[in-house]
Amino acid sequence: MRTQAGYSLIEVLVTILIIGIVASTGYVSFPEGNVALRSAAEQFAQDVRFAQTLAMNRGVPHQVNVTGSTYSVTTSTDTTATISGSTLDGITFGGNFPVVFNGLGRPTSNAGAKVLTTGGQTVTVNIRSETGSVIVQ
Repeated sequence: MRTQAGYSLIEVLVTILIIGIVASTGYVSFPEGNVALRSAAEQFAQDVRFAQTLAMNRGVPHQVNVTGSTYSVTTSTDTTATISGSTLDGITFGGNFPVVFNGLGRPTSNAGAKVLTTGGQTVTVNIRSETGSVIVQ
């Protein structure tokens, strides 16, 4: 009786499947930088977008003010009445403030890069002057 040497198709496929599973569990992707800083930057970007939306919906300029590690969204006419905002403990802001949005949602002053920093790590929130779009980089 003669036996054939080699592997069956099933054996090859199972081996490839096992190698794929082992390889995928061995590779774990972590985001670069501090997760808390990135989360704070996303929160700040959402509130900047909120100020822009309020300005467009109400037809009244709204702005984002920063003092230390605290920011707030107000109207341009009454900067003492906070609509939204937050304190981001341990995070410092860089860039020119306040960012003011007109009734069309375009920034009329201080658009550009806003840098959030903590523990030597930075995340940039970019506000485009042409469109007012907000991008976390």
